[in-house]
Amino acid sequence: MNNKFILIFLVLFFIVQGCGTKQAEKKTPTKQPISKPISKVEDMKAEVLQESPKIPEEGLTYNPVGKRDPFKSLIIAEREKVAKARNEVPPLQKIDASDLKFTGVIWDKERYVAMVETPDGKGFVVKEGMIVGLNKGIVKKITQRILTIEEKIRSYVGDFRTRKITLELHKGEEGQ
Repeated sequence: MNNKFILIFLVLFFIVQGCGTKQAEKKTPTKQPISKPISKVEDMKAEVLQESPKIPEEGLTYNPVGKRDPFKSLIIAEREKVAKARNEVPPLQKIDASDLKFTGVIWDKERYVAMVETPDGKGFVVKEGMIVGLNKGIVKKITQRILTIEEKIRSYVGDFRTRKITLELHKGEEGQ
């Protein structure tokens, strides 16, 4: 008797539960009738402009203009920056100043001008005050036989020291 009572109770419980809930009615979207056929692009633009403008959501927005890409590696970006800077320097700053060959001197009434040659055989005219070499050495003095370049080099400790490079014009190369 006890089992029959429990069974009847469960059956009635499920029946009441099933009858008590309503299923959500499916709403079908109603189609709006087209008042007139659109045949030109201007008409389409006019309809788009008639729609309500979108109101921007409140909150923060990110403007990436002028900022670096957060997903790009900083190391690769620095290497690209250094490579780009190397391509933009003059040819005399792409090689070491001690690799230059002092080939001749031109003089006028005011000053001496030196002619130097790079290891690949290209010739350049150098004046006092010009920047030459990888370490941005400055041409300090040009005489009839000597070209002096001073570079500031950082030592392993971090100090800057001055390195003087003296290029000499050989007697055999003068043409005497």
